[in-house]
Amino acid sequence: SSTDKDSARISNRIASLSSDRPITLVHWGSYKDFKDANAVNRGLELVDRFVHSLFSNRVNCKLLLKSGNPARNLHCLEVYPERVALVTEYLGDEELQELFYTGDIYFLPSRQVHSTSLTDAFSYGMPVIGSTGWGMSEYCFNALNSLTDEVGDPSRRLSERMSIDTMYLEKMIPRITALINSRDLLARMSENTLAWYNSNHSRENHKANLHKIVDLAMSRHIK
Repeated sequence: SSTDKDSARISNRIASLSSDRPITLVHWGSYKDFKDANAVNRGLELVDRFVHSLFSNRVNCKLLLKSGNPARNLHCLEVYPERVALVTEYLGDEELQELFYTGDIYFLPSRQVHSTSLTDAFSYGMPVIGSTGWGMSEYCFNALNSLTDEVGDPSRRLSERMSIDTMYLEKMIPRITALINSRDLLARMSENTLAWYNSNHSRENHKANLHKIVDLAMSRHIK
């Protein structure tokens, strides 16, 4: 979102992690998330498997899900409808911002992503559950602002890449469960995520970098 963030609301949400409230997991997808399986390595299906496993093991969490296809058969939605908030329509920046203020962990287990998805999540202090794939390795630092592992090996055949990566699931589910169950750890990671974003990708930092670039270009031109 391009709108300014309310830092107090983000800080209050992180502080509230010490309570026993459910942790809000966020996956903000679109029709492409399941139409173009080669591009995202079935990210929506992976989220469904993750969340269904967490719910069935009584992990204290809920899901905020944006999907462009409400008819999609998702196990977590069918079995635990009361724990899934499904958004199917387009939301403007302010509406989206209101929802993201409530998010604690952002699910993006895809092989390829656009960096905007990551920086948007980071700007709300949401650590990302991601991969070491294209577009992520430059922004996601394991245990600092994310939990990552390899998913969707691009060297595999197309039919294999389009199947659910069970090895990724088996490795990540215990790590995600431990993160949700350890509120102190999640709070620290959320604070580190927000600090990393503010140091590297905030609007103020972006402006400062632009000024440096312009000053450097002008100095070279004058010489």
